[in-house]
Amino acid sequence: MRIAICDDYQEDIEYLRQLILECEICPKEVELSVFYTGEELLKNFSKFNLIFLDIKLNGINGIQTAELIRLKDQEVPIVFFTNFDLQTSKVVKTHPIHYLIKRDSMEQNKAMIHDVLKKVCNQEEVPRLFVAYGGKTFILPLSDILYISILDKGTAIWLTDERRLEIFGELKRNQDLMAQTIKSGVKLETYYEKLKNNGFIYAKKSYIINAQLIISRYKDSVLLKGGYELTIARSKKKQFDDQFTEFWLKNTIGRQ
Repeated sequence: MRIAICDDYQEDIEYLRQLILECEICPKEVELSVFYTGEELLKNFSKFNLIFLDIKLNGINGIQTAELIRLKDQEVPIVFFTNFDLQTSKVVKTHPIHYLIKRDSMEQNKAMIHDVLKKVCNQEEVPRLFVAYGGKTFILPLSDILYISILDKGTAIWLTDERRLEIFGELKRNQDLMAQTIKSGVKLETYYEKLKNNGFIYAKKSYIINAQLIISRYKDSVLLKGGYELTIARSKKKQFDDQFTEFWLKNTIGRQ
């Protein structure tokens, strides 16, 4: 396992190193890479299994560093290790799996490190959706799908900007974004049955949303990664919120 630690305070680095190496489920083969600034981490970025990131750094701060990391790697687990107990809204867009508070007791931080390493070690292969339509075949990681909507007798699969650009390229002038969706002959209710255990939730009768990519929940809508805002039907609100809460309780390591 390759773990990166980015912190500008040597005592905190050594403390975190101790917590990691003394954890009973720490892999025998673990490589720890230490960086003292966000710029240094980004310059030497490679494939890590886990990143611990301080928020207050010289130069660009930890949140800015995490945002730039997400441009390089959408999947790597990030844990903020900081003295600042920040509001979730300030860090949620970087999709950290947790943040540790330095001033918490060693027992608390040991327990959190145990949970973090257990989650990373037990990560399964990224779930994917197989789509075949119009003579084309796509194998899509679920983390690339924003939402799926009804289209004619089938569906349209709406992708994150990164995957959309990779598949279709830049939008041409006056081109509708619908032209850069993946069409499918599979009905929405069929996709829902396949994907409901992976965080896809009905927001309206006409579409299901990927809870993993929700950045903010507003009164009548949600904001998805990339700035896409979708409304929640009044009749679906309670069910949506119940399923959204259940999903994040199962898939996020949080403070007790």
